[in-house]
Amino acid sequence: MSFTDSTHLKHSKTDVLVVGAGPSGLMAAQALGRLGIDVTVIERRGIGEAYGNADGLVPRSMEIWQTYGMLDPFDAKGGARMVGLVTYETSPSDGRLVRSRPKSNVVVSSRYPYELTGATEFIEGTLRKNADDADVKFVQPAWPIAIDVRETDDEFPVKVSLLIFCVAKASKATLTNGTSKYGCYCTGEQSLEIISAKYVIGADGAYSWIRRTLNINMEGEQTEDVWGVVDVHLKTDFPDIRFKCVIQAASGPLIIIPREEDKIRIYIAMSTSDKIPLRDDGRVDKTAFDPKEMLQKILQHARERFSPFNVEFTEVFWSTIFATAQKVASTFSYRTKVFITGDACHTHSPKAGQGANASMGDAHNLAWKVAYAVRGWASPSLLNTYEEERRPYAQALISFDKEISKTLEENRPAEEYQKMLHKQNMFGSGIGINYASSVLTATTKSYGIVVPGERFPFAPIIRIADWRPYDAHDLLPSDGKFKLIILSGDVFDPKAKVALNDFAAAYHNAVHARGSEALDEFWGLPVRLSVYVVAHNAKEDILWTEIPTALAESWTSCFTTHGPIPGVPGGNLYEKFGMADSSSPGAAVLVRPDGHVSMITGLESENADKILSFIYNL
Repeated sequence: MSFTDSTHLKHSKTDVLVVGAGPSGLMAAQALGRLGIDVTVIERRGIGEAYGNADGLVPRSMEIWQTYGMLDPFDAKGGARMVGLVTYETSPSDGRLVRSRPKSNVVVSSRYPYELTGATEFIEGTLRKNADDADVKFVQPAWPIAIDVRETDDEFPVKVSLLIFCVAKASKATLTNGTSKYGCYCTGEQSLEIISAKYVIGADGAYSWIRRTLNINMEGEQTEDVWGVVDVHLKTDFPDIRFKCVIQAASGPLIIIPREEDKIRIYIAMSTSDKIPLRDDGRVDKTAFDPKEMLQKILQHARERFSPFNVEFTEVFWSTIFATAQKVASTFSYRTKVFITGDACHTHSPKAGQGANASMGDAHNLAWKVAYAVRGWASPSLLNTYEEERRPYAQALISFDKEISKTLEENRPAEEYQKMLHKQNMFGSGIGINYASSVLTATTKSYGIVVPGERFPFAPIIRIADWRPYDAHDLLPSDGKFKLIILSGDVFDPKAKVALNDFAAAYHNAVHARGSEALDEFWGLPVRLSVYVVAHNAKEDILWTEIPTALAESWTSCFTTHGPIPGVPGGNLYEKFGMADSSSPGAAVLVRPDGHVSMITGLESENADKILSFIYNL
């Protein structure tokens, strides 16, 4: 190895340094970049080199991707929609596979009532494009070799030393399992760089260098379960190859995940008779066997579990074998300057399809908070809510994973797995994630089925000015702003009209009393808050000009909801808030930048200042 002259050691600064360019790191990077934060990402892989198992989005992840403008481009790449779920089990009488009655894969109310799958490179590629468009800087391939976190008033208190590899142009290699891989390959020349940052996000995987270097422990269990996974093209007479499918065969479980085009991902629980060697750290010791022979074992197990159906593997695109750990980090941050996300702070099996989804959820929760701290919009103590909210979620995820693992590994009836997934569908879909009371979640009462701490519900709405149909989630782009959704009720009801006008006047006074803290110098509009009004009138009966101008920034912020809208799923928004009666008093719903509800209040005048104080006192 050779190093460049140490006298030319490069030093640079960045607001946020992200270590790792998997789904979690890329989600954080693009989210921060879109908010105008200077972000640098370091990644040990070369450009274009895919890594990891991520291959699908659950409904809540799709909702989140939509807020960043990423879902449609990803969907357009031809990802498979897993709408149905079916299970098979072995008949004890004759050994035949017995099919259960197919059911919906997603049974909770969701804007996207399915899971969407696609190749890892599709997922990472979509995230990477958003990051590139947001001027995020990438340094790769590069390894961190030292980190220094100083407890000083230094604006850039974290210093990370990097070893940067010079690379040859991208080329193709044939792997030991016979598949092809594209990437950049090191020339041997290396250089050193020190990056100083205000904050560091460690998104560097289950064996995180950041976590280990900062002596953050993982708590939980290392299982002895070993799974093989393959991405394949195949020919088969098995009828449900395009369903999400679980086969509980006599020799063990097999899970089918349909993928883009004609690809299929198959997870296969390896047999104890395979005697897969594990290292002291619980990882599979891949030096102890021939990868080609192991691939053939995986494929043979798959053939046996499909029997009596025939299956011929015509092409193998990728394969691996892994042992699973069910662990959570003892803390998700270090001195409120370094944070770990994704597999760096929680590890579990892939049986519930939560890996990349949980990881991206961490990043979505954290990124806007870091942006507020960088901009001085909130006290650094706001960052404590990342661990307060996401660590309990990670612990619940491990419990969920254990329940799934127990169902599969005890060879219970396959239909029991199906029932368990449906029972836990609010959690598994991500729709039911609820954050406890904190500086971000007020202890206000619930309205209908909507509870502070949950994500704002989806529902069809219509823009009054042009009758264009929308979903309520379209009002919640990930732009770093809080959203104030005013449910005005019937704007022609005398009591409702007075309440709306009084609230609008109080809101106007409260905003302008804060001056430059709250208002953009050029436009004179709130810089941390967008306001929308959703009335409860038939679209034929209302004009957008009937909304008080203090709340209606323009015609684009005035909506109504009344009855079903063709092409837009979901129930009536007012019904979800327990306000189906048009005479019900209105409500003001404050939604966080990540789409979760902070507080719900009535339209009493004093609540206008209460809402603004909530935002500006973070």
